This record gives sequence, structure tokens and C-alpha cells, in this order.
Amino acid sequence: MKRVLTWSGIVLMLLLLVIPASAFAQKPEATASIDSNNVLIGDQVTYTYKFTYPSKAVPSLPFIADTLTKGVEVIARLKMDTVISADKKFTTLTQALHIASFDSGTFVIPSLIFSYKMPGDTTNYLAGTMPIMLYVNTVAVDTTKEFKDIKMPLGEPLTWREILPWVLLGLGVILVVFVAIYVIRKIRKKEPIINLPQKPKAPPYEVALRELENLRVDKLWQTGKNKEFHSRLTDIIRTYINEQFGIDAMEMITYDLIDSLKSTNVPAIEIKRLEKILTLADMVKFAKFQPLPDEHDSSLKNGVVFVENTKPQITTESKPNSEPNIKNDDLKNE
Repeated sequence: MKRVLTWSGIVLMLLLLVIPASAFAQKPEATASIDSNNVLIGDQVTYTYKFTYPSKAVPSLPFIADTLTKGVEVIARLKMDTVISADKKFTTLTQALHIASFDSGTFVIPSLIFSYKMPGDTTNYLAGTMPIMLYVNTVAVDTTKEFKDIKMPLGEPLTWREILPWVLLGLGVILVVFVAIYVIRKIRKKEPIINLPQKPKAPPYEVALRELENLRVDKLWQTGKNKEFHSRLTDIIRTYINEQFGIDAMEMITYDLIDSLKSTNVPAIEIKRLEKILTLADMVKFAKFQPLPDEHDSSLKNGVVFVENTKPQITTESKPNSEPNIKNDDLKNE
């Protein structure tokens, strides 16, 4: 396959002939060269172009795509080199391209058109390279000899760069499997998947005192709800005893609960106070007893005093041996 000089080359040559002489006064120069004009299919050669222009000018370079011309491909682009003349009047740009053709025939590498403009001058000064012929030949085959099998590519040892992605993939799969097993086990055991830090639980006496205050504010006995009032009162105190002393107070009758407290460090006067609260509550709940208004109020106050006087005591420097604040107002006449 043969090709003649392209029309673009002919036009460039005519254009260079008609450029005004003033353009050459600036001495622009563009050249192109190739390592070899005669190559085999697939061989790479180096195509180099140079452009010289005044250092004060603004240059414009041609755009070079992935092919120089049809059938001639750009394989690689080397870094552009810039050289300034000794008198700093001219600058030369040089770039080399590795090119190759994968088709046999004669190819014309077309001219490259360069231009520049001087500051304050609207004239566009041009310079172009000459077209270059490239002859690409096929490999001669001796048909008289026996054809040989194609040899397989030679093996090379694996590098860490090739192995690392597979190692990371394997570790990722192991991690996903481990997380899946962990989550499934937590779900089966009905446990939280992530154990978040829990808010510290309030001490039993604080909870009891808060619930007793809520009971007072609700004013149940004042609205005729005597049974509900005493049920809540005894539940609050029994829950406090359960958590503070480890006694299963919610499941005990009054007699057994009072008997169990006698083996603790709870003062006898507080046990008697508790017995009074529970006895009155049992009468209201089971015997439909109707207490007097001051008896309701007295039971609630005794519940508060019982919790206050049996809660853990904090020893301070001012009161190293402080005793429980036992109030006997409701028990002095019994």
C-alpha cells in the first residue's frame, strides 16, 4: 500500500512560500526527524520535533492525538525539553514521541504547524515541519521450511504487588464472615450487638424516695383510691428492701418479711415502723378497712422515714460517727 504526498503537505509548502518576509525576520523554526524511515510492523521508532521562537513570544503548539496519521500510532510521549539560547533571545521546545505502525505500507507523517505572537502584535507567526515518509515492512516468511508451533510466554515469578490485592481480598472475606457469625450469635442470644456504656443506675434509696414523692403528689387516698394508694406504697418499700438488703420482699407475707429483717442491721425501731405500714396496708387491701385521713398520711411519712433511716450512711469529717436520723413521732405512743 503506497501513499503520495498529502494535500496538507502541499498546502503547507505553498503557505511557507507566500509568508511575508517580516515573519522570517523573527527566525521561527520548526523541524521534525525520525530514527528510521524503514521499519518492520510493530517496531517502535522515535519521532522528534523542535520549535524555536523568540523568548518574549507566546507560542502555540499543534495538538497531537493518539495517531500522527492513519496507521501510525503514538505509543508514548516523553517529557518536553525547553532550552533557552545563550543570549536569551530564543527558546527551543523539543519533544520526542515513540510511534509504531501495525500495518504494512508507506505512510506520510504530515507537517506540524506551530505559531507564536509577540506582545503588542496581533500577527500570528507560523512555522511548520516537513512531512516525513515512513515505510513499514512485513517479516519475510520462508515458505519452504516447516511451520513450528507457537511457544507459550515465559513465566515470571509473582511479585508482592501482584499478590497483595489477593491477600487483602482474603482478609476482607474472613472479616465479613467473622462479623456475620458474631451478629448471628448475638441475635440468637437476644443480646445487644454493640455493648454501649450504660448510665449508672441510681441507688435504691434514691429511687424509693422519688417514687414516694410521686405517690404523694398523685393524692390517691384523697380521691378515694385507698387500696391503690397502699398497694403502691408497699410495693415501693418492698422493692427498696429487695435491692438494698437482698431480701425477696415482693414474694413474702408481712410476718416473714419482718422476721427476715431482724437478721439484718436494720434498727428495731425501723422494723416496727415498717410493720405498722405493712399491717395497715394489709387491712386496707384484704379486710376493706377504711383508715382515717391522718393514717394515710402517717403511713406515707413513715415510708419516707424508713428509707431515710435505713439507707447507707455517708461518713463525713464533721460527723465521723453519725447515727441514723430516727424519728419516733409516729411510734412514741405505741
